[in-house]
Amino acid sequence: MKIDCMKLHSFVKKASLNGAIQAINMDFKEDGVHSRMMDAGNIALTDVFLSVSAFENYEAIGEIFIRDALPFMKQLQTFIGEVDISTPEKYVFKIADATRTGYIMLGAEIVCDGVYRKELPVISTSGEATLEKSDLTRTFSDISLLKINKVLIELADDGLFMTVGQPGESDYFINKVVETVSGKGRTAVGSLFSNLFGSLDGKITFNIGDGLPLVVSEITETSRFVCVLASMATD
Repeated sequence: MKIDCMKLHSFVKKASLNGAIQAINMDFKEDGVHSRMMDAGNIALTDVFLSVSAFENYEAIGEIFIRDALPFMKQLQTFIGEVDISTPEKYVFKIADATRTGYIMLGAEIVCDGVYRKELPVISTSGEATLEKSDLTRTFSDISLLKINKVLIELADDGLFMTVGQPGESDYFINKVVETVSGKGRTAVGSLFSNLFGSLDGKITFNIGDGLPLVVSEITETSRFVCVLASMATD
């Protein structure tokens, strides 16, 4: 199979939530590659799909298991442009560009206990906002600045707002992220929000409800990424 290496890297980045989920599955089905993972703390659920059309040529080789997503992503970054990928032996993933070939040891399903075999849960959210990854940059910086992981996310008549820090208890910052939204909602998310930020690439949609999990989606012509993040207390 041949594919741009960055598309493969993006798939792994999203499936693992930028390395927060250590071991991931990649299921090469007839329509493309699928992965659905739950993190060890049952806080985040990722669902990723990369269409056959993203490949120059494609083969439905079945399900493989990446033992450690973070070093695997670093290995992928050492390849340039289009790569040829295959599984020449059981538990071996081969990747090659014009001048470099790598053989990566795969795991068995037993090492990948976060695979989510059920359908995605249906979350009855009440509001929606469309934004770019760059719209979240200040909020991500505030998390690092204040060393506080909790982010309060609010949809109101006048826009989407994100608060880092607790009024009356710590320094805090409120960022107006986008102005045009649909509906209302209020929820809070924790430390994995930073990993979510690292997983994103371009235009995204936030679906929010009062005290409900945050549902984030990023959809292109050849790929789909959905992440469900469990909510925290908003007070």
